[in-house]
Amino acid sequence: MFSCIGKIFSLSIVEILINFGYFFIHTNLYFNGFFCFYYSCKYNLKAMNRYNVNLKLNKKGLKSLIKHLSTKEFSSKEVEKILRKYPKKEGGVFSKSQVLLAYKTLIKNKDLFLNKEQEEFFLLNIRMKKVRTLSGVVPVAVLTKPFPCPGRCIFCPNDVKMPKSYLSSEPGALRALSNKFDPYLQTYNRLVALKNIGHTVQKIEIIILGGTWSSYPKSYQIWFIKRCFDALNDFNKDSSIIKKEMSYEEPLDVVKKQELPKEKTYNLAVSKKLLSNKKHQNQEKATLKELMLAHKKNETAYARCVGLVIETRPDVVNKEEVIWLRTLGVTKVQIGVQSTSNKVLKLNKRDHLLETSEEAVNLLRRMGFKIHLHWMCNLYGSNPQKDK
Repeated sequence: MFSCIGKIFSLSIVEILINFGYFFIHTNLYFNGFFCFYYSCKYNLKAMNRYNVNLKLNKKGLKSLIKHLSTKEFSSKEVEKILRKYPKKEGGVFSKSQVLLAYKTLIKNKDLFLNKEQEEFFLLNIRMKKVRTLSGVVPVAVLTKPFPCPGRCIFCPNDVKMPKSYLSSEPGALRALSNKFDPYLQTYNRLVALKNIGHTVQKIEIIILGGTWSSYPKSYQIWFIKRCFDALNDFNKDSSIIKKEMSYEEPLDVVKKQELPKEKTYNLAVSKKLLSNKKHQNQEKATLKELMLAHKKNETAYARCVGLVIETRPDVVNKEEVIWLRTLGVTKVQIGVQSTSNKVLKLNKRDHLLETSEEAVNLLRRMGFKIHLHWMCNLYGSNPQKDK
């Protein structure tokens, strides 16, 4: 104790002030951390409560509200008025999510009955983000795992957590990352999310995004599509049969640039972190026979696939490749043309010419594929005037 006091007195005034400053800063940080934690918990609880509803207290009002919404198709403004007409007993207005959740519970408990026409009107009126299924087809985007890319394009981001050309901050990419790039979990969870906001998920277009599809091993391609179909076939069944199929490793850490050659950082990082895991590679396999059986089963499933989309490069499209895509069941191909100028393509290291894209489009068209072309404006070597 005396030695501590002696040390304090031996310090200069400047040193004492510095130490006091450090103490104040650290104490302030601890208090800030505590309050941030407290308010984040409070906010999260509040957010969770938005989806909870006291059904026992509000059963009568909710039944009247649901029946009102099931009489005919209303405009968005009319739906808002109807929601305000039947407020909560405890005060406030029901959200669409709460009404939809209450509807499912009442139907399940046999406390409410709607005929087919009434049910269609109700779901149409309560549906959120209607634009997503206006065509009658539900688009479900899934991402392949990070994998070495054959391209050298200078405009592509190199986020090693993602397939080449995608960023981990994008909504679809975030969903894929949270599901560890498992095609089954991505597909199934997306269907659940869409159904929970009132969409009818019976006609599905699976859109496979990620790196160049044709660069992935064929065994992985078969397995990936099969697992998407497995999710479609299992959807709307007893939830007890659904279980997490795979557990991928945690997302890759950012690789230090000085450790790897600059032009190969992404490919080497992905190869080292992902492809070296033999356990996952052995799991990511399926046969064409298993895929065909999944296709056949899907013909009578609740959620049926009416379109299967992949994306690839024009320089990998040839006769053998399009026959393979047909075998997998692909109906639409997205191709990155990126520019109609050979000079711009060369400057951006696309490693193909405009003529390559034209040949790929002609071949795909002859084979009956739907085609979705990607084009990028204002690339290096171009400008808005040249792009017109």
